[in-house]
Amino acid sequence: MSTQGYFLNDTWHPFRCKIKTFSVEETLTCLKGTHIYMFGDSTIRQFKEYFQSTFEGFKDISEKRRFPLSPKHLYNSVYNITVKYRSHGLPLKTPCQPMTEIHYVFNELDKLQGGPDVVILISLWAHFGKTTLYLYEKRIEAILDSVQRLLERFPETTVIFKGANTRNNDDSFWAICSSDWVAYRFEKKVAKYTFKKEFEHWVLRRLGSNYCPLFC
Repeated sequence: MSTQGYFLNDTWHPFRCKIKTFSVEETLTCLKGTHIYMFGDSTIRQFKEYFQSTFEGFKDISEKRRFPLSPKHLYNSVYNITVKYRSHGLPLKTPCQPMTEIHYVFNELDKLQGGPDVVILISLWAHFGKTTLYLYEKRIEAILDSVQRLLERFPETTVIFKGANTRNNDDSFWAICSSDWVAYRFEKKVAKYTFKKEFEHWVLRRLGSNYCPLFC
């Protein structure tokens, strides 16, 4: 299997297309007035954390709750950018969570108001590693159905699916339930089911044929 690209100076350079590298100022200007909703596991929550650590001006205005899965809310008053994160529903490997903190993505999307200034990022796979692909398929299908309903109500909404990604497997637990092979199988399922849909959306694939990250 041939490589899909390479990393240089913390930037991914794919062989199949060109990617523009945005400066911090360009990124914030591009996202000015945007409401960003992130749903899924920690691999999408880290996008929220990246916003918080990389771009100045984001204030955490989340409700003060002490549970790991409590929703997170950032706001940048200079550029009027809102970033909200909420974990997906069961299955979860995170312990000690009251049921009031567990919300399913498809239910949240059915309540969401979209529009041209709304961007939705969805990624869930890591907590499904010890379940079955059948359960994962059904969950993805339910989410895609809710995305379709959302786009029927607000057709100008941008929806992005992020696939699985590699990780350091430094102990037997992660090697079993989140290995590169497990991630690759979920990546294929996301691509299969999302591309079946006729509505417009984006898929951010993180694994190439040799498990290299893809950003195009």
